[in-house]
Amino acid sequence: MRMRTRAKRALHRALFRGPGLSRVHIVGCARSGTTMLHYAFLAFRGTWLHDRETSLRNTPTGRESLHLLRMRARRPPAFYVTKRNYDWWRDASVERLIALAIEQRAQVIEIVRDPRDVLTSVHARAGTGYYVSTDMWRRSVAAGERVMQALKPHGLALRLRYEDVVAEPLETQGEVTSRLGLSLRDGVTSWAALADNMGRARSLGRMAAYMHKLRNFDPDSIGRWARDDAKRRHLDEALAGPAGPALEAFMARHGY
Repeated sequence: MRMRTRAKRALHRALFRGPGLSRVHIVGCARSGTTMLHYAFLAFRGTWLHDRETSLRNTPTGRESLHLLRMRARRPPAFYVTKRNYDWWRDASVERLIALAIEQRAQVIEIVRDPRDVLTSVHARAGTGYYVSTDMWRRSVAAGERVMQALKPHGLALRLRYEDVVAEPLETQGEVTSRLGLSLRDGVTSWAALADNMGRARSLGRMAAYMHKLRNFDPDSIGRWARDDAKRRHLDEALAGPAGPALEAFMARHGY
């Protein structure tokens, strides 16, 4: 088993050594749009999406490695796109993420969202009740801040706001393509056409259940908390609690 693990890691290092193949890793608090953003990369030429939550520590599967080698040889640049796992925000995981991102020259993209929508979102697979607690939110955004600060000097950090992605898709798409050197696939007009673009990739979709519904970017998903009395009461309690100062500071810092 140890020999097999060492062999996989050696293959991984060989895959991402030198020009032609890069890794993109998406982080963010749950219910902030990480799955949406991950699948949005289907719009771009030369991208291969790992259709599971994972970490930078995990290596591509054997099948993925073969595809990535072909992509790198046939039409560089090529990008292996992954999304953070559930408890990525733990201290040890954050330190490991930062170290591996620098070692692998991986571009890490954090997506942030108005915490009032995050804290009042219901997970499609979690039954009733709100999915993100104030403690999970606080730990996640603190982890994101650490990662962005550590990777910014290396040119490996990019932060996007969920609201900008869904309401101004062309502008945010341009920001991502200019940073990474991406271009749209033939026949694709925008990364905002998420459901349409995923329809072209029928082998993907394991994480789609993490979203309420597979749909194109939807500006109506912004500010839903304001249209629901129960959600407003829940937020009043959150703002009056121990996490209140952190929530207020985050909203002020990110323009909410």
